[in-house]
Amino acid sequence: MKILLIHSQNVEVVKNKEATSNPQDFADDFIKMEGLILVCFVSVEDQDTYDTDLISKQGADEIEAAILQITNLPEYIREKNEEIREFNQKIEKGEKKGKPRKLRELIKEREIYHVDKVLVYPWAHLSKFLSKDQNAMEVCPKIAKNLEERGIEAKFSPFGWYKSFKLNCLGHEIAEMYRDVKLAIKPEEHVKNSKFKVITTSGKELDLKFDENNEVLPPKEIKDQDFYTLLKSELGSRKVDKAIEPAHIRVMKEFELVDFDPNTDAGNFRWYTKGVIMKNLIKNFVEDRLIDYGAILIETPIMYTVKNKKLTAQTARFPARSYWVES
Repeated sequence: MKILLIHSQNVEVVKNKEATSNPQDFADDFIKMEGLILVCFVSVEDQDTYDTDLISKQGADEIEAAILQITNLPEYIREKNEEIREFNQKIEKGEKKGKPRKLRELIKEREIYHVDKVLVYPWAHLSKFLSKDQNAMEVCPKIAKNLEERGIEAKFSPFGWYKSFKLNCLGHEIAEMYRDVKLAIKPEEHVKNSKFKVITTSGKELDLKFDENNEVLPPKEIKDQDFYTLLKSELGSRKVDKAIEPAHIRVMKEFELVDFDPNTDAGNFRWYTKGVIMKNLIKNFVEDRLIDYGAILIETPIMYTVKNKKLTAQTARFPARSYWVES
């Protein structure tokens, strides 16, 4: 989902003519909203329609965050000016070296930095990957409803119409914003809506259970503490001190096995000779064991179309290092 946000003084939308064979109901001839309006132009993309409730919530989250950003800007500027005054005083006293900094000023009057209402407007011109699914038209109404449930007055402009509109962009520091919202199924949602099993080497299936905090409970049939640690790590139950670098990062660098490649996105590896040999040995070992268990080898494409809903769900669960290519 792509969202263009314009902070406007009043907004008016006038219905002209049907643009599709199945437009949404547009009871009135126009939409008129007075006050300080945040107009949100929304493009719904292919992957978004996998779960319109979820993407609508995430879109509403971004819009609410933008409202807070606008509302809090005067206070943010005030705090920055306090820091600047303190810095300049230290220069005057000779406690610091450097040039005095200029105080920051708001472009508009303080009362302008406020949002009275929100208009959610379907806008097809922000993406080349627009969804053609019928349920794409549900997204804008659901975003507006989600905002209403949070106490934010909101309306949506119906989908499927030619419309003219009038905006008066306020032109302050963040009167124009853009957000790229990727459908993301978070771990807690993943756990809540999924079933997890362990298959033992004898072929027995074990159902995993979780406590009230969604932390995996140790299976009674498995006594291996290391395996339980692996389960907790994979299912997000293991507590990690983020202030301490993981031991494997230190080891992989110390033994020159693998390192992060600075010429690509964060998290992509550059494998060195010893690391490549070890990785291939482990890969071959695992493949051999799986074949012994009765598995068969297949090779799948690197790139997939987002038209497949199940694959879309996978990219939503594991969004890291997903790349979108127009073909």
